[in-house]
Parts: sequence; structure tokens; C-alpha cells
Amino acid sequence: MPAQPAHPTVRHSQRWRIALVLAGAAMAYGGSLHPDADAEDSLREELATMTASDDWVRSHVFIAVGTGLLALGLWSAHRERSWPTATRRALHIAAITMSLYVVETIFHLASVVDADALADGDPAPIAFAHVGLAVVLYPISGLGFAWLNARLFRAVDLSRTPLAAVGVVAGLLHAASVPLTLALPDTEFTAVFAGAGMLFAIWSLGFGLLGIGTRPSDDPDGIRDGHDRSARSRGSVDPERAAAYRVAERRDRLGRTAHSVEICRLGVSGAGG
Repeated sequence: MPAQPAHPTVRHSQRWRIALVLAGAAMAYGGSLHPDADAEDSLREELATMTASDDWVRSHVFIAVGTGLLALGLWSAHRERSWPTATRRALHIAAITMSLYVVETIFHLASVVDADALADGDPAPIAFAHVGLAVVLYPISGLGFAWLNARLFRAVDLSRTPLAAVGVVAGLLHAASVPLTLALPDTEFTAVFAGAGMLFAIWSLGFGLLGIGTRPSDDPDGIRDGHDRSARSRGSVDPERAAAYRVAERRDRLGRTAHSVEICRLGVSGAGG
């Protein structure tokens, strides 16, 4: 039987990692350009000041692109079944909620069209639509991301657990940032927004560069289900994943054999007594 070419498999299995690396780079750069705000001003005045900045558009283009690439990476990992089985449901939820958050980042960017209206006290529908979306989508996407990383913390190997912890903190900060800003308007929360954004970037770059690194005890990437069995028969599963699956299968068989021998031994001992 002719050997299957390795290169298409590698490209397929690494797609989500490429998306995360690009997402992390875009979010880090966009976040570094974000205009500053002043908690002493009202929300309208803060938005007017920031949207009037020359850096607003450039910053939010990179943030929106980075968030879109993060959502794409999560969807790609879910579709390829390349993350631990224990994270599959949380990964699906995180991909959905992060995709919804992308909509908010587009409105966030588009708020620049209301810069003059905000400064003049006129109606600013796009800017305040972005605020309305943020009230809902920041908590949803942040909590979804935190849950995913709580699941990852127990599924990845020890070298990746710090990244999973970073993801939990990033998600919680992101979820809390907008509600805190609205509940405590006189308090400066720029550091919370900036911290969440930079932690998202670190997380994306970290897992993108290092890979997921599952623990040996975990079902290697869901290979036991029918979908991946058929993929394995086509030669499209990464050889390392297939080898890990075979090791897990041997361990299961040895465990069942030892259990059967113990039952037989007890039965013989009982009959002898």
C-alpha cells in the first residue's frame, strides 16, 4: 500500500495554530495603539475623545482582524477535532461567543463615523449601538473563553497550564470590563480593558506557537469516535495522534486482561475454600 503524503496532513492539522499566531500578533499591535480615555469624563465625552484620535481606526482594524482570526482558529480546532475531547463542548461555545464578539468589534471600529456627533452632543447611533452590543457580548464571550480555559487547564500537559490560566484571567477580565465601566463611571478601568486584550494576545501566541500539548491520559483528540476513525483510515490523522491512540488502546486492553485474571483468581480461590 503506498505511503500517504505527510505534507497535506501537517498543513491541515496546523491551520488553527497559524490563525492563533496571526490573531495574537494583530491584537497585540492593535491594543498598543488604542487611544487613552479619562474616567473623569462622561461616556459620551470619552468616546468623542477616543474616536477623534488618529489611532482609533488603525487600532481597531487590527483588533477586529485579530478577534476574527481568534474565532477562526477556535472554529478550525473544533472542526479538526485537534484539541482534547474534554474541551470539545467548551471549545464549541467559545467559538460561537467569540464569533458574536467579532460583530461588536466591527461596530466598535465603525464608531469613528459618529466622532463629530459625539463631540457636538448629537445622536450617535453607531457609537451607542457598539456600547449596547458590548454590554451583552463582552460578558458572554469572556465567560465562554474563561470556561474553555478552565477545561484546558485540566486537559493540557503541565507546560501549557500557565497559558490556560492566562486564558481564564483574560476571559474574566474581558467579561467584567464593560459592566464595571457602566456600574462605576467615575473609576478608571482602562487597565482592565488593556490587560484583557494583551492576555488574549499572549494566549493566542502561546498556544499557536506551542500547540495544545494534551496529557497522555486524555483520549488523544477524540480519535476514538467514528469521524476520526474514518479520517485515520484515509491517512489524514497526524501520526503522533495515531500513535498516542494506539498506546491508550494497549493500556485499556492490558487493564481489561488484568481485571479478568483477577476475577478468575478470586473464583478459583473461592472454589478451593
